Amino acid sequence: MKEIKIPYKFYHWGPLLCKFKLLPEELNQLRRLCKKGKIYDHRKELAGVIEGEYVINKHAYERIISPYLEAYSTQIFPKFYGKELGKKLETHIVWVNYMKPGECNPPHLHTNCQFSSVLYTQVPPELKKQQENFVGNGGGPGSISFMMNGDTDYAVNMIHEAPEEGDFYMFPYNLYHFVASYSSAAKTKKERISIAANFDFVKT
Repeated sequence: MKEIKIPYKFYHWGPLLCKFKLLPEELNQLRRLCKKGKIYDHRKELAGVIEGEYVINKHAYERIISPYLEAYSTQIFPKFYGKELGKKLETHIVWVNYMKPGECNPPHLHTNCQFSSVLYTQVPPELKKQQENFVGNGGGPGSISFMMNGDTDYAVNMIHEAPEEGDFYMFPYNLYHFVASYSSAAKTKKERISIAANFDFVKT
C-alpha cells in the first residue's frame, strides 16, 4: 500500500502542566531550607491530611529555582499559549510537606496566587517498590494526580504521576490535584518530602 502523508495541526488546549528535573546540588540546597518546628506550622492554611507542613524562606527558595522560573516565563509559557508574557513569576509563599505512610492530600486547588508548584526532595525506595507492585487503573501509592472538567468523553481529564526525587511540577493555581496515601508495609517508614510554592506574575 502506498504511504499517504496527511497534513494536520495539533491543538494544545487546557492548562499548562510543566515538569522540570532539578540537579542534585539544587536539591541539596533546598533540603537545607526545610525545618520542622511549631513556629513554622502551616497546617491551618492547607487541605492536606498531613501532620508535618511547615513554611520555609521564600527568598532563599526562589534564588535556587530562579533558572526554572525564568525558563517558564520566557520560553515555555509563550510557546504553549502562543503569546509573550512580558512578566516574571515571583514567589508568594513556600512550604514543605513531610508525608508519612497513611497520610494524603485530598483534591484541592491553590488560592491567592496565579501559578503553583510542587517538587520532590525525598522519595523512599520502598515507596517506589509499592508503585511497581500496584494493580489498578489509578496513579497508585504516593502518586500525584492532576484533574480537570470531570469525566468528559474523548478528552484527557486526568494525569497520574509517580514522582521521583528532583521532579518539579508547575501548573495554574486552579488545576485540581491530589496525592494518594501509601502503606507502611514493607518497612516504608521513611517520609516522602515535597516542597510546594505559589507564584504571582509581576511586570519585568
